[in-house]
Amino acid sequence: MKHLRRTFGLCLLLLLFAGFSASAAAAKKIVILAGKKSHGPEGNGIHDYLWSARLLKAMFDTSNIRDSVRVEFHENGWPNDPTALEDADTIMVISDGRDGELFEEAPQFSSAEHLAAIQRQMDRGCGFVTFHFSTFAPNVYARQILNWAGGYFQWETDGRKQWYSNIKTLGADVQVAAPDHPIVRGVTPFHMEEEFYYNLRFDPADKALVPLLKVSALGGRDPDGNVVAWARQRADGGRGFGTTCGHFYSNWKNPDFRKFMLNAIAWSGGVEVPAGGVEAPFYEHDGIMDALDRSMGRTALPETYEEPAAPIAELTPSNGMPLPETFKKWERSHGGATSSRFAALDQIDRSTVGKLDVAWTYHSNDGAGNIQCNPIVVDGVMFAPTPGGFLAAVNAETGVEIWRFKPDAPKGAPSIADPPARRGLLYWAGTKSAPARILFTCGRWIYAVNPSTGAPIAAFGDGGHAPLAAGGTVAGAIFDHILVMPGFDRDVFGYDAATGAQLWRFSTIPAGGDYGAETWDKPDLGANCWGGMALDEQRGIAYISTGSPKPDFVGMRHLGQNLFGNCVIALDAKTGRRLWHFQEVRHDIWDWDIPAPPILTTIVREGRRIDVVAQVTKLGNTFVLDRVTGRSIYPIRMRRAPESTLPGERTWPYQPDPQTPPPFCRQQFSLADVTHRAQAAHDAVMQVVGRSNFGWFMPWQEAKPTVIFNDHGGAEWTGACVDPGNARLYVSSNEIPWYITLYRSDEPPADPNQPPTAGSQLFAQFCAPCHGADRHGGSQAPPLIGLRQRMKDSDVLALLATGRGAMPAWPQLTEPQRHDLLDFLFLRDRKDAPLAPDAPVRWTFNGWQKLLDPDGYPGCTPPWGQLNCVDLNTGKLLWQVPLGEYDELTRLGLPKTGTENFGGATVTAGGLVFCAGTRDSKIRAFDADSGAELWEHPLPWTGSAPPMSYEVHGRQFIVQPATGGGKLGTPTGDAYVAFALPK
Repeated sequence: MKHLRRTFGLCLLLLLFAGFSASAAAAKKIVILAGKKSHGPEGNGIHDYLWSARLLKAMFDTSNIRDSVRVEFHENGWPNDPTALEDADTIMVISDGRDGELFEEAPQFSSAEHLAAIQRQMDRGCGFVTFHFSTFAPNVYARQILNWAGGYFQWETDGRKQWYSNIKTLGADVQVAAPDHPIVRGVTPFHMEEEFYYNLRFDPADKALVPLLKVSALGGRDPDGNVVAWARQRADGGRGFGTTCGHFYSNWKNPDFRKFMLNAIAWSGGVEVPAGGVEAPFYEHDGIMDALDRSMGRTALPETYEEPAAPIAELTPSNGMPLPETFKKWERSHGGATSSRFAALDQIDRSTVGKLDVAWTYHSNDGAGNIQCNPIVVDGVMFAPTPGGFLAAVNAETGVEIWRFKPDAPKGAPSIADPPARRGLLYWAGTKSAPARILFTCGRWIYAVNPSTGAPIAAFGDGGHAPLAAGGTVAGAIFDHILVMPGFDRDVFGYDAATGAQLWRFSTIPAGGDYGAETWDKPDLGANCWGGMALDEQRGIAYISTGSPKPDFVGMRHLGQNLFGNCVIALDAKTGRRLWHFQEVRHDIWDWDIPAPPILTTIVREGRRIDVVAQVTKLGNTFVLDRVTGRSIYPIRMRRAPESTLPGERTWPYQPDPQTPPPFCRQQFSLADVTHRAQAAHDAVMQVVGRSNFGWFMPWQEAKPTVIFNDHGGAEWTGACVDPGNARLYVSSNEIPWYITLYRSDEPPADPNQPPTAGSQLFAQFCAPCHGADRHGGSQAPPLIGLRQRMKDSDVLALLATGRGAMPAWPQLTEPQRHDLLDFLFLRDRKDAPLAPDAPVRWTFNGWQKLLDPDGYPGCTPPWGQLNCVDLNTGKLLWQVPLGEYDELTRLGLPKTGTENFGGATVTAGGLVFCAGTRDSKIRAFDADSGAELWEHPLPWTGSAPPMSYEVHGRQFIVQPATGGGKLGTPTGDAYVAFALPK
């Protein structure tokens, strides 16, 4: 009986193996040889051979014939190991040929050895596909090309001067010439833009050659002169296919072109083409690399690749707007619709700034609290929120209050969106039928009030306020009569500025059939605008910056690329339609938002004035994008990112690592960054660093700290400012380290009525001083919540016996005490049973923990805060200077360190950059050309928002909100301080 069972099991195994072998054998091998880009402007989508090869693999791997094919591609036109060709069912060549002496010869045709290797595969019946320029070859290759694929591009006489074939670039209708051929299954006639090659050479005696696509608009002079794609059934049993298309990478987006090419490649390899054709989605570069990560494994992917800069000839020329006089007004927070915080005023300049003094101070006298609003001025009146929840109108020349308005107190749970005009407000001059108004958010409402009286505009919404479903914190912007308003929870809205009626809504977390919905495995939270926006008032384009997906650090709840998190989004202000987007961090699990308002300005490149949007980020990157297309002005290097080890987490395969402009702050922590201010400080910080992970885009490891920069920037919501005259950008930044720890939580609800157990008392006595009473961990010890998910009783007992690292041994504990302690740590002494071991995993973290030394200073080397200048024309970082000072450290002889700061800079035509927000509660003026500090003045409380500048009756003022508090945690107040030159 045992023998029979053994025999039956062996037979079953053999049958299963045979079935697997048959299945594996049925998959046809497609080898793609991708040549490098040989000529043409970078970034224009022409001759993108490698990306086409990568895309083809990604498409085949996710197509409706994915089980019938196995695809591999090789860069530089030839495999490192030529034996890869030996079992190929078809070989596809994507590369340039040779154009006289102008371009490098295509590698697959570059030597007799290569030609012989390909010919061997043809002799055994392998398929052959040519794509684009690889059909273009001198006469020496003509016989091979004609034999393998059926046609080639040829010179008429000496191979250099007189072409027999022709080239024409046009958008044209493409006709299907052989509707019954398998390659055109499911393909309908289509239109595409292409640099078509025509009047190709074919062998007129070759009856096995079938024209597949024709373009009549080419007007070929031979009977088949307008053929642009063909197939050939060779006598050796192999199949050949060729097309002159493939110049423009964007044609892959055309579903009929895509299907035609996939059909052709599959057919050439002997795969049965489905009745409706080969179906596969198009992928952008991010999607391609994600698909390759899944199919090939991350270590098989290149370390880096580059997203090229947009060709200068294709960039959007400046329309000369806004006009210079626009920058003399400050009628919207951040200085106007461009959010550039530039004042075209020069009464205060390098020679006079030393005479600046306090002109007036406005105290709201309604409480103390953190104000983060950059105020506005209209006709000599400043409008600003107060800590007591009012909007106040103040005489901008004297600081005397004119009126104040109290919005209705928001209902429900407290929210960050509750304070009125939390991070901005704006003035709208109105129309003949709609009076002027001040517009701002408060809670889940948009308010409109009369700038002269503070009375609500009755015709706006419901008696002066209109509902804003997602709440709001930032200043909106107006195009024509449409108020574009970002929601704080998520989404962007369009409102009628006159009536308050909602006109449109754009979802920042797409779902259903929305563009980008496939980038989330399931929708979650976040992707919200909490820093600000800008508006091109002539083109009607709104630019929105967004934060990361939420919850912070826990990415397994929303796998994928996660559009439109960490993005700059360009929307049609009239309709809310997405025009383009640019994403920095993909699947952000580090809380590295794009926190600041985009800035609109104009740069000069090779003598051309180009309209751009500039965006600074928490990571310290500065992206410069074409305002109309979203294409980057500078190349962006993408770098392979580490994989996660957390169950259920999957980090994105590549993250941006731009070189131009260079980052204006550190982006990854290293041992070299550990403070050496004092040996004791160094040793204490090393207690954390020594048991932590750190590195470039380092993912979380369960219960082990990871040290990172940038949770408070780099740049923060205060963002940057730009001088439109020379396109120099000024941005304040932070360089503070943090340590974050993720762990699984399976805690049952605590019952405060239950008496402490023996184990909990032992924990409070022996363990809580290091691990915390709440077991969330501390600077010296990891969290112990979720311990049963990662350790066993024996592991903990071993630690108690021997100790490890900073943890001492506890030999004094008796055996019953050790087991009581284990029962507490593993939740066995609870009256309420913990979550079942197979329950869905709940992840949490130990909070935002700054890595500080024992004296409270940052645990890294200085600088801790800086002011930076970036030339957007060239992408160069011109200067960096410390921002802020610890007087006690300076007195000890340490160079100025800078401090953590949340103020933001403003630049003026007087060649000055004003900035506050530092821990030392001062406002400073810097030389815009050199960064030299020219003036400073103490503030009653820490500067809490960017300064503004305006002119009243010929006198220039600088106003600084100074209310303290916020993320710095300094004492709070209620002041706006105005500075001016003596009368």
